[in-house]
Amino acid sequence: MYNHTLLETADVACARKSPVRARALHIAGSGVYLPSRVVFNPEMEAMLGVPAGWVERKTGIRRRHFADAGTESSPFMAARAIEDALREAGGDLPELILCASAIGARPLPATACLVQRELGAAWAGVACMDVNCTCLGFLAAMDLAASHFACGRYRRIVVACAEIASRGINWGDPRSAALFGDAAVAFVFDAEAAEGGDFGGRFVHHAASPALLHCKFATHSEGVDACMVRGGALELPSYEHSERNHADYLFHMDGRRVHELASRHLPGFLRGFLEEAGVTLGDIDWVVPHQAGLLSMRIMQRKLGIPPERFVVTIAEHGNVISASIPLALHIARRAGCVRRGQRVLLVGTAAGLTLGAALAQIF
Repeated sequence: MYNHTLLETADVACARKSPVRARALHIAGSGVYLPSRVVFNPEMEAMLGVPAGWVERKTGIRRRHFADAGTESSPFMAARAIEDALREAGGDLPELILCASAIGARPLPATACLVQRELGAAWAGVACMDVNCTCLGFLAAMDLAASHFACGRYRRIVVACAEIASRGINWGDPRSAALFGDAAVAFVFDAEAAEGGDFGGRFVHHAASPALLHCKFATHSEGVDACMVRGGALELPSYEHSERNHADYLFHMDGRRVHELASRHLPGFLRGFLEEAGVTLGDIDWVVPHQAGLLSMRIMQRKLGIPPERFVVTIAEHGNVISASIPLALHIARRAGCVRRGQRVLLVGTAAGLTLGAALAQIF
């Protein structure tokens, strides 16, 4: 049992019969690529010019990975994560590569096309496209994959999130610079309905069927400037870069503003999500949050009344790896044997925009 929370009303009021329709989504395999360079806090603190112990005290992070500029591009990292995922998944190549990275390798073409090139000639003809919802990119790609399966377009899709935050860090802002690391994660999804079934094109969800039970997003654009990289696209093109406006081409975050907006909007968003899904927090086995920062995650856990033993936290060893954050935490929990067949997992977080997102999945 857990104490009275902002979500208790949802637990009392929710209907057990879900008004939303489950969509088949089976995890065939997951994989990860972590860059070779590991940056521990003493090195980070020297780069930031802050006292010893400052980074862990402020962020809860002990180490993170940074990609090598010469050898580890985001398409390279994504391709290696996909290969790792396929070693578990086996079987045929996916029919679609969905790249859900927040920062693309190029403005054009889609980063997924560059990932295909890294994977080699055997992947020629596989469809490629990008999905961008910054830190919630994995959830958006899962939602799209499940929709593709539901309409019968594809039977196997790989979702890859590869982030190299270290190349856009604003070292003049220690509070945000200390948060980030680099990583790539990939999940191979199948349209298998397991004990459910596809009857006349309609997925019938049985108790043990792997499925995306519900997914929802909401954006409050009052926070559009709270997390941003202003330069590099059409608003402030790369050819206008100068020493004077260099900071506009780096990551900017107003942490207080993000926290204020998330605290105001997230509880109500999750109340509505749980009601629509027809579940309570007690029905959920694991909560996998976006690994934004340890303090903000702990505040979320306490405010929402999520028992700490069901709250997956991986930020200490990897930092905030943006779109790769949620899938990395899910991958680690799967590989450790924590998340097991038939369990319900709530994936939740915030993204630039300010966008809120949640997905409820029945795993395997």
